[in-house]
Amino acid sequence: RNGHLGGALVMASTVHEENQSFLDYLLREVKRLPVEVHLRKELNAADVKALAPDAVVVATGGRVVAPKSTGDDLPDVRTGREMRELLAGKVTAESAAKLPAWQRAAAKLLGGPVQPWMQPNVLRRATRFFMPLGKRIVIIGADLAAIELAEFLAARGRHVSVLETGEQIAPEVGMTRRDQHMMSLDRAKIAVNVGVCIDQIKREGVVLLLKSGGTHVVRADNVILAGEVEADTTLFDQLQDQLPEVHA
Repeated sequence: RNGHLGGALVMASTVHEENQSFLDYLLREVKRLPVEVHLRKELNAADVKALAPDAVVVATGGRVVAPKSTGDDLPDVRTGREMRELLAGKVTAESAAKLPAWQRAAAKLLGGPVQPWMQPNVLRRATRFFMPLGKRIVIIGADLAAIELAEFLAARGRHVSVLETGEQIAPEVGMTRRDQHMMSLDRAKIAVNVGVCIDQIKREGVVLLLKSGGTHVVRADNVILAGEVEADTTLFDQLQDQLPEVHA
C-alpha cells in the first residue's frame, strides 16, 4: 500500500545501517525474479477474492501498539507507528492533530513524487541536517527497535533517555548482541532506566513514581512511545473461509 517495498525494514535500515544490505538484496531479488508488483494500493478481502487466486499468502505484518499513558495525546508525543507512517508519507488523523501544518505538508510530499528517492541511506544523511524533534528525547520502551532508535538519535546530537517498565533492554536478542548495545549506549551517554513506574506525560517531560513515594520528572522536548508489535490477522481471518488456500 506504500510507494515503496520493504515495510518496517525501511525504517530499520534507516536507523541501523547494517540492515540495509539485507533490504537491498531483497529488492534486487524482486526485480530479478518474475514478480508482478503493484504499489500504492491497499487491498481488502473483496479485492483479493476478485483476483480469483489459487492461493493467497497474507504477509501484511503486525500492528504496533503504543503503551497507554496519561498525556500521550500531547503534541510533542510521537509513537513508533506514527513515525513509520510519516516516513511512508501517510498522515493519520492521530498524527495530523499533533503536527504543525508544515510537517503535515512535508509528510505528504514524502508520500508523493519524492517517495522513490527516500532510501535509507538518503534518509540517514538527511537526518544529520534536519529532524523535526527537539534536543531532549525520552523513549518509553527498550526493545531492540527502541534501542537502535536511541543510538540513531544520539548520533544526531540529541540528548536521549530510555525508560523501560521491564527489567531488561532488548529482550528479543541474545546476550552478546545485548552487551554490544549496552556498550554503545554507554559510549553515546544515553541514560537507560529499567524497572521504572511511569505516572504520566506532561509538557515538561515524563513523570516517574519513585519507590520512596515521591515523583521525578525526566525532562523532554519530545517523548517517543516505542510500543510493541502484535499480530494483525484481520485480512487473513476475512479470507480464510472464502478461498481454497490461504496462509498467514
